[in-house]
Amino acid sequence: MRGHRWSADPNGKFVYVSPKTLTYVGQPAENLDRIEGTDDCGWRQVVHPDDYDRVAARWLHSLKTGEPFESEHRIRHFDGTYRWFRNAGMPSRDDHGRVVGWYGTMIDIEEQKQAEAELRDRERELSQLVDMVPGHLWRLTPDGEPIFFNKRMVDFLGLDVADTGKPGMSRLEAAIETVVHPDDAAEFSDALSRCLVTARASTCGIACAASTASIAGCRAARSRCAIRADASSTGTVSVTT
Repeated sequence: MRGHRWSADPNGKFVYVSPKTLTYVGQPAENLDRIEGTDDCGWRQVVHPDDYDRVAARWLHSLKTGEPFESEHRIRHFDGTYRWFRNAGMPSRDDHGRVVGWYGTMIDIEEQKQAEAELRDRERELSQLVDMVPGHLWRLTPDGEPIFFNKRMVDFLGLDVADTGKPGMSRLEAAIETVVHPDDAAEFSDALSRCLVTARASTCGIACAASTASIAGCRAARSRCAIRADASSTGTVSVTT
């Protein structure tokens, strides 16, 4: 079976820890048990200090409630290095529904965590580049949900994409009402809808409201609006003014 296996009694005392796990951490099973009469666990010594309190609280909660246990945290190899694992345990119950034991598996997810960190770094670099674009840029999901305003647009509007929500309206409707002049809203909405349906680029002329002006008074501040569907797998749509 893939992963590191373990089982425990209803109180969290280990009944079984796979030899593979014990070899990995370089500790005997008895050193990993919950310390009797306390909420502390012997496996504190093999869990990263920054993760231990969170993981222990989740494990104690599962022991108390019988809810499945799941956590992602770093485990120390016997050589002192840490790797990320996904640890999951399910309760075993008797005919009366009482928990009589726990069975779990730890799976190494270090490569996944590294890939996620690299993706975050690339996204951060992309955001920095986007903020340098000499225009107002916002992105939408394939369903038309605004998910991003670049810094220039945030500064221009005086609000971020998360601030555009209004009761009884979709975020897109609220964003259009907030950003686009009423006289241009219908044309912009039609162009955007065509792009969302056909994935073809479109352009239109619109006026946008700056944070220092009423939307009715910004008619002269017109600009060309380019709407483009992303060719990547994300399927997002970009709007640039």
